[in-house]
Amino acid sequence: QDVFTTMVDMQWRYVFLAFIASFIVSWFGFGVIWWFMSYVHGDYLLENINNSTFVPCILANKNFASAFLFSQETQHTIG
Repeated sequence: QDVFTTMVDMQWRYVFLAFIASFIVSWFGFGVIWWFMSYVHGDYLLENINNSTFVPCILANKNFASAFLFSQETQHTIG
């Protein structure tokens, strides 16, 4: 009837899969948020990359992979 009882009654491999999937979904979701913030700020535009006076929203954020890793590192540091 509820999530707790369902998780207790499930086989351990499905509980483990749900546990791992919750981390990956969280990292991916926050990675999308970080990437979108940098995209809206203009961090990925060539004229901003070549401009020495431009201050990026997130340092060393070059693409979605770096935003995903930034999300993962941030959550592990907090946790």
